[in-house]
Parts: sequence; structure tokens; C-alpha cells
Amino acid sequence: MATKPSPPDAWFTGITNRFPWILEKGRDCIISPDCDGMLCGLLMSHFLDWRIRGFYDGKVLAAARGVNWEECVFLDMEIFRKDVKSVGQHMLLYNGNREPANWRNFDSCISPNNLRGFDKLHNFKRKYPLGTIHLLMAILSAGGVRIKLPDSAFVPLIYVDGVFKNILNYPENCLDWLETIGFEDNCLNSVFCGRSVSLRELMGGMREFFDDINALGKRADKIAISDRNGDIVNLRDGALSGDASGKAGRFLSLLGKNTKWKYAPDAWQWQNLKVAKCGKTVLNKPNTGKFNKMVESKRPFSWAITSAMSVEMTVAGPVFED
Repeated sequence: MATKPSPPDAWFTGITNRFPWILEKGRDCIISPDCDGMLCGLLMSHFLDWRIRGFYDGKVLAAARGVNWEECVFLDMEIFRKDVKSVGQHMLLYNGNREPANWRNFDSCISPNNLRGFDKLHNFKRKYPLGTIHLLMAILSAGGVRIKLPDSAFVPLIYVDGVFKNILNYPENCLDWLETIGFEDNCLNSVFCGRSVSLRELMGGMREFFDDINALGKRADKIAISDRNGDIVNLRDGALSGDASGKAGRFLSLLGKNTKWKYAPDAWQWQNLKVAKCGKTVLNKPNTGKFNKMVESKRPFSWAITSAMSVEMTVAGPVFED
């Protein structure tokens, strides 16, 4: 007898009531300029007619002129501003027993780790292991959006953010998170349990997808808008360079072909951009006191706890060049 799928947890089922804007049509958004962000942009533009108005990578923000970036939804990046809406999947809180005094600055942020009450000190090994795209797909599906995926969507959706590695390295954590969002009863079912794939087929599919990406150009799955020093690259006179935008367009077309989420170039802002360089710092060997002091005194714009030994923080908010 087949077992009944586990229902999603309350933190997940409450998202659409607490953050109803996530299901609104025609919103403007700013995405992280990597594969996860681009998939999020494709998903939201295809099903909800969202417009991609810019890019933010934690060091540089490029946003459409004439559009208030504070009214955009940031996808695949959490913004520490109470009135700025965002969706992300990074670990953010250091110690849940001693939250920073201004922690409610995340009130407009959909963060699975925050919503489950997970922090670095107590739950780092249990942090969310999937992409922002998987969270968004589950939310839209729970909100009544019918997302039917072709077989060709499987590889891109386990490639993003190295999810295929996490599935093999941390299966218990991946299953825990999939069950807490009720994946067997939403569109993620077809990705994670709706098909039978041998290891050889998986490896062959991944190799073919890698080849497809490499054929588009170097690092085609990422839109570089800053270098390792935080300096602006590929942006000049308010436009993304032809090489960068062309490569991104080809990658988006590849993702659209595989997922059947149409890439509509008119929904994506490649020109008429205003650019801001944001100040980034690293908090080394953090503890509760150091972390809280930084968050409370500096009011960082965004950050992520990516390792046990450091926190990468964008301390200064955007100051546009003109």
C-alpha cells in the first residue's frame, strides 16, 4: 500500500498568507546574476509576467533607470531592509537565542532558514541545501500555479547551485527539506521522485549540459558585473556589454528550451541601467557578540554565512554613480 505523502510544515504553508506579493502578477524584480537567479527570473516572468529590472551580486547593483529599486523584489538574495521584499536561501542568523535588536529588518524577506528558525550556531549542517528556484517553484505550486515540467528540465534543476552534489553528499538533509515543503504534492515531485534515472544517465545528462554551457562561452551560466575585488565589470554607459548580455541571452534560451519557460528578451533589462558599487567586508571568526554588533551598528544591506569561519557582508547600501 502506498504511503500518504507528508504534508508540508506550517512555516511553508504560511508563506503565501504572510507574503502575498509573491503570487502577484506583473511585479518588477532584481535577480542574482547566476544560474539560480536566472532560473528564478525565467520562472516568474513566464508564469506571473514579472519583469527583470536589474542584477545584484552582493558587490554591485545595476538597476533600471526610472524604476525604484526599493519597490523591486530581490530574487536569490536576502535584503536587510524592512520595506524591501526579497527571496533567498542563505544562512543568515548567527545565534537564534540572541537575535540582533534590528532583526525585524528581514520582515519582508522569504528565507527558509529564518522561517524554520535555523541559525549558524545550532543548525549549520541543516541549512537549506537547494536553490532559490526550488523554493519558488514549491511556493507557486502551493499557490495554485500549475507548473508542468518536461523531462528536459531535470538536469538544469539539479545542476543549479550544485544541488546534485548536495543530494549525494547530504541526502538526509535534502530529504528533510523536501518533506517540509511537501514536495510529493507539488511540482518538485517530477524533479526529485517522479522519474527513474540510473547513475549513468545522470552522468550523461550532466556531461551534455556542461557541454551545452561551454559551447555558449566562458562562464555562460553567470553574468559577471563585478570582479573579485568588487570593481564593476561588463557595465558601461548604463548597459551590460554586448558580449555579456549576448552570452546571458543564449544561456537563458538554453534554460528556456529545457524548462519550457519562455525567455522573453523584452522582459529583461540589459540597458538603461544605473549602477551602484556596494561596500563589502568579511567578518572573520564570528561569534554572537561580534555578529550582533556588526548587524546592529552597520545595518548591512545583505550578507550570507557561507562557512563556519566567516560571514560575507555588504555593509554599505547602494550609492549610484549618477
